[in-house]
Amino acid sequence: MTDTHSLTKTHTKALNYEAHYRAKIKGLNVKGIKTVRSTGENRYRASWKVKALWMKIDEWSEFEITKGNEIRPIHYHYQEKGFGKKQRINLFFDWETQQLTSEMIRSNSVEKKQFALTEGVQDKLTYQVQMQLELISYSLPDSLSYNVASDRGLEQYRFTRSNEALPKSQLNQKNNTVFSRQKKNRLVEIHFAEDIFYTPTLIRHSKNDKFNDIHLSGWQLLID
Repeated sequence: MTDTHSLTKTHTKALNYEAHYRAKIKGLNVKGIKTVRSTGENRYRASWKVKALWMKIDEWSEFEITKGNEIRPIHYHYQEKGFGKKQRINLFFDWETQQLTSEMIRSNSVEKKQFALTEGVQDKLTYQVQMQLELISYSLPDSLSYNVASDRGLEQYRFTRSNEALPKSQLNQKNNTVFSRQKKNRLVEIHFAEDIFYTPTLIRHSKNDKFNDIHLSGWQLLID
């Protein structure tokens, strides 16, 4: 059951913004827009839209906020076109029956799987929003962990806090906090800016001494 009185004004602002990003992937200039906004009482929608020539990604998640400012995903959707790919993924979170249902759609085929669902599970969009809420609410932790759902089941994302940040972003944010996650030979670093409600200002994916950076290029609140 949701608690409609648990969100502070700061938390509410962190759940209502639009952020623009830029990157270069495989030689292409890529632009993306991330939006988080309220859709009803304690209901929200996060979306991530990417375009670059023939590549297009449309990703979104509908979720609710429970007592204690914890996110519970309800429906996650991912669709990708380009680079020879065309697929859709849906994840349905049934918290009453503790059941996660994944749906992979390719051409005319649909593959469904079911997994056990445990409290605190996030999807690939909501875990970053959950990180923002926790960074706003508490003193900076040394690590953060989340079970993240995908069409393959659950995977633990464990982040550790770094002591040093890269130079300030294009928007000149200050007080950046950096968390990183290591997976075999891959490293993901997320830079969060305190002065804009810990919105990610830089996401760096590194593999075999090569990296791709996603930079924040614009940001605005969607509420007063």
